Amino acid sequence: MKKGIFFFLIAVAALCYAAVSVSVHAAGPNIKEGQWEITTDLEIPGMSSDMPQQSFTHTECLNNDDYVPQGSQNKGAGGDCEIKNVRTSGDTVSWTMHCNTGQGNMDGEGTITYRGDTFEGTINTVMQGGMKMTQHLQGRRIGDCN
Repeated sequence: MKKGIFFFLIAVAALCYAAVSVSVHAAGPNIKEGQWEITTDLEIPGMSSDMPQQSFTHTECLNNDDYVPQGSQNKGAGGDCEIKNVRTSGDTVSWTMHCNTGQGNMDGEGTITYRGDTFEGTINTVMQGGMKMTQHLQGRRIGDCN
């Protein structure tokens, strides 16, 4: 009898775990899948006020399986970046990253808060040697993915 109860409890625990896993993934942030226009303003503390603020805009496809805009990482970093530790909490997505810029390594962390067809976020990075950069992101959905 004890053996039967033990297996029953294991089965119930497995079902509860599966239900929680599915509901957590399904919850995700409030993002409308599609083609997004993303504007990045680059801020480098300590740079001369004579240097104009660097800003660039690109488009990319975002969906419920890939919340982190990849283009902004690579453009701002000037190299190849690996996104790690992606987490969601409500409509906010956060992650860490490691980049090889060709001129040294760079590490950072980012957060984006989605609001359906718009988002705002920040990526803070530190270059090898200690130089810090902040990227301020704004995104808006502009249509379906190609």
